[in-house]
Amino acid sequence: MIPGIIIMAQVVDSGTAYGNLFAFADTVETGNLTDVTVETTHVGRYKFELKVYEEHDNRLLEFIDTSYILTDDTTDKPGEECIAEVDNIAPVTAVKVDVSKNEVYDIVVVTDYKDMDLITLQTELNLLKAEAFANNKDFKVHVVTDKIKTGQQHKIRNYYTYARNINLRYYLDGGNYQFSSSSNSRLEEYNHDLRSPTIQYETAQGYTYPTVPFVKGDKFSWHRTSFSSSYNGSYGGYDKSGVEFQFYNPDNKIATLSTYRVTTSGSEQGMGWCQVWQSIGVVDESVSINNYWTQTTSYTPHDYYYDIHGMDFSKVENVSYTNDSKKVFLYFTKGSAYSYENESGNNYSATSLDKDVMDYLIYNDFETYVITPNESTLDVKFDNDDYGSDIDSQYATLRELAHCSPTRGKYIIGDGNSEQWKDQLMHITNKKCGDA
Repeated sequence: MIPGIIIMAQVVDSGTAYGNLFAFADTVETGNLTDVTVETTHVGRYKFELKVYEEHDNRLLEFIDTSYILTDDTTDKPGEECIAEVDNIAPVTAVKVDVSKNEVYDIVVVTDYKDMDLITLQTELNLLKAEAFANNKDFKVHVVTDKIKTGQQHKIRNYYTYARNINLRYYLDGGNYQFSSSSNSRLEEYNHDLRSPTIQYETAQGYTYPTVPFVKGDKFSWHRTSFSSSYNGSYGGYDKSGVEFQFYNPDNKIATLSTYRVTTSGSEQGMGWCQVWQSIGVVDESVSINNYWTQTTSYTPHDYYYDIHGMDFSKVENVSYTNDSKKVFLYFTKGSAYSYENESGNNYSATSLDKDVMDYLIYNDFETYVITPNESTLDVKFDNDDYGSDIDSQYATLRELAHCSPTRGKYIIGDGNSEQWKDQLMHITNKKCGDA
């Protein structure tokens, strides 16, 4: 047994009608618990199912990969190894437990919780079920976690260019530069003037920061040389020379070479303009390289379409309800993210809320409750205008869902651990007929 493991065991009675009376949940702090004991006053065959989860701080789950949470269960064990048979019990004083029909509660829980949040909620429901039974109430809990595709969301994703940059510094010392055209002219004379261009040594593309290695490798070298070039064409030409900086990986100079030129003398002429460089000095140069990617202003926009998923509220209508039971509906949601670009675990999940389920809750006298961590979520109506989707409009808000009950309804700002919804649920069962 590993310390820090949450153990849940559910006893399934294959021979009598008392299987739902037994539930067990505990947390192992020392790792010393090796036996689970369930006492029963009925003979029969009982199947034990165990599932263990490594204990985690629930507040950290949105920042970590939940696949790393260690789990194990007994599903791979032969069925007979999980079954214990009680064929003889000691005499006990007869106690009659009478759960009348008007004390049966069908509690439907629809939730977008996952992983440890869902486990915590199910544990709390099991404990409430046991507490209710001790008070002659029969909680029949139906949990719905199914989702359905309700539409698509259109988003523009920018495909950025990222660069590994070289930082070059040098000074222009002496000489001048002249530019003239039919509309203006200027003269620049240099007296140890700093220049610090950023040069792209290599690039990568991505929607987000690249994780690819540098193609040109980690080794880096540079040196200064000179250049001279000329060109004559129909509309002008040039004849100029200057300083050339070369940057490269010394293990493969030809394949990794990048250059940067500074013209120091010569001229260039085009249609209606010319420029002249005269005896410009380039001094005190220094070079450094960034061993990380920097996002540039260059990008290509791409159209993307993301599936929008909402809870399958139709499952509420498919539950096998007990005749004349009291009905309670609870909706637990973490849904506060309205961009379906990311599977963040808390995407808004009430996009599928439609008239059919609202009418069903109203006409069948459900008491309705919404539990959400963010009050602003209560008034969202997901539609095409605000969220770039092909959903015309969500039928009702979560606030309207909470208050659709003909008897009472409520929204609660909290989560599966909150005491308020548990107190409210137990308060419902303690009301007498005719209570407001």
